[in-house]
Amino acid sequence: ILRGNVSDQLSLTGGINFRQIDFYTREDSFSELKLGFDYIVSTIVTVQGGYTYQSNDSGSVGRDFKGSVFSLAAKFRY
Repeated sequence: ILRGNVSDQLSLTGGINFRQIDFYTREDSFSELKLGFDYIVSTIVTVQGGYTYQSNDSGSVGRDFKGSVFSLAAKFRY
């Protein structure tokens, strides 16, 4: 995963993952893309967000999938 600071308050993350998985009875090609951010609102509050896309191409019928996940969170420290 790569992380870069855009400013003192904002950082971005990103990564790509590819895997060939051998299950002995089938072989899957799995790929994943992740993007995210952290935004420091104040010394107490941080907002985080992200997007993940996953794709699996399987050598077995019915095991292929594609999916997206969006996330948003707030962290409070005291």
